Amino acid sequence: MADNVDLERFDYDSGLPIFICANCYTHFASPPGDCTTNLFKRTILLPEIQCRNLVIRPPGHQFLHCNGTTWHARLYCRQCYSEMGYQIVREDNPNRTDQVGMIGLYMSMMLLWNGHDLFALAQCLPKEPPPLPHQNAEPPLYLCRDCNTQFASNNELSKIDFKVPRIFFESSMNLVVDPLGRHIPHMNGTTWVAIVRCSGCNKIRGMSIVREDNPDDVEREGFVGLDMTLLNIWNGSGREVFSLMRRLPMLKDLPQVPSDSSTTSTPSYTSSSSEMPLTGSSSSVEMQESLTGSPISAEMQLSLNGSSSSVNMQQ
Repeated sequence: MADNVDLERFDYDSGLPIFICANCYTHFASPPGDCTTNLFKRTILLPEIQCRNLVIRPPGHQFLHCNGTTWHARLYCRQCYSEMGYQIVREDNPNRTDQVGMIGLYMSMMLLWNGHDLFALAQCLPKEPPPLPHQNAEPPLYLCRDCNTQFASNNELSKIDFKVPRIFFESSMNLVVDPLGRHIPHMNGTTWVAIVRCSGCNKIRGMSIVREDNPDDVEREGFVGLDMTLLNIWNGSGREVFSLMRRLPMLKDLPQVPSDSSTTSTPSYTSSSSEMPLTGSSSSVEMQESLTGSPISAEMQLSLNGSSSSVNMQQ
């Protein structure tokens, strides 16, 4: 990696969410659409073309995922050298080659700017007894921030919107919906919503779609949208509970990317000419050739180029 290089920065006023290093405020990504979010592993998956300011370990340091077919390389912040995630650099399963080139960023190592506020993501909370999952529940489980009452599991997850920020479920439990006289018309003119409260602590957690007059969206009736800052998650592992999002005190000035890299700390691993900064200008083909040191086949190029397509929310 070359020192004294300019770090790329996203526009805070673009209206898009921006993922930022929690240690040095370096910008990593500003996805234009829904992210693929794995809350079980507390990881956000993005195409490499959407990522910036990351450094990848050289080929000799790749490691095999526990599934036995996927090879990862660790990624580091280009400014402070904190480990931020991984990139899928090789896939031996022919049914999963579309994942090659994808980048996984650890939510707990990032901050999120959603256009209005700054948030911390997936922070570990003091250990508490794990909640009892309802029948056929698939972790992670989504819990009330204040009393850990269970609201939903991954089975019911519809989508996550980091900009709002809301998480939407097709069905839920332990939520009390305001009665008919308190239903509120949505600004779109066709949807009626009602406030929902936790049945355990009686605190407001979000809203439910109670009526939809648009025939094209009638299937959304009964969906709930919960405030992500009012939820905890339990991923089914041990007794650890995590916050989903936490709003941070607003800074006087938004965190900026330092322009002087002379203060950058020394990385904990040996620098190598093989290391490649991810700026978004390199294709998956170029990345793979850099990692392997040799050109790849035309068939593999087709598979790698397919990994930069738009990403949908995993349910």
